[in-house]
Amino acid sequence: MPLEIRLFVRTSLVCLVLSAIAGTLLYAWPALRGTSAPPWLWPMHTHLATVGWLVNMVFGVALWMFPLPWGAKASDRYRPALAWAAYAAINGGLAMRFAGDILAMRALQVAAGASQTLGILLCIAALWPRIRGLAPPTSASGNRA
Repeated sequence: MPLEIRLFVRTSLVCLVLSAIAGTLLYAWPALRGTSAPPWLWPMHTHLATVGWLVNMVFGVALWMFPLPWGAKASDRYRPALAWAAYAAINGGLAMRFAGDILAMRALQVAAGASQTLGILLCIAALWPRIRGLAPPTSASGNRA
């Protein structure tokens, strides 16, 4: 399995654990601190679970497991540079989102959303040929070979 795929999957598992910790803190905070949880903890928990865990896992598995177009070699699964760019945009955006939420910086939150959207579009671009697929060649009689 290529490094970039392992990184998508491993990052997703780390985010799953961090999301569980953040979710636990949300409910434990009042008992531990005597105050309600900070307002940035809710979106952090949600983004760790959805973008960090789910999106990374889905794209990592999809890049590795979706069927290849007819006639493609296994080495032509996707363009690695596109996968790396998608990973950087998605997870860089996730980090920017946390900073933007904690610091209450709207511009950083918007930039984070744009970065994550770009990363998702890059993953779709990498997957698109495999979703569309190419039909196998047909024989002279019109039956599929």
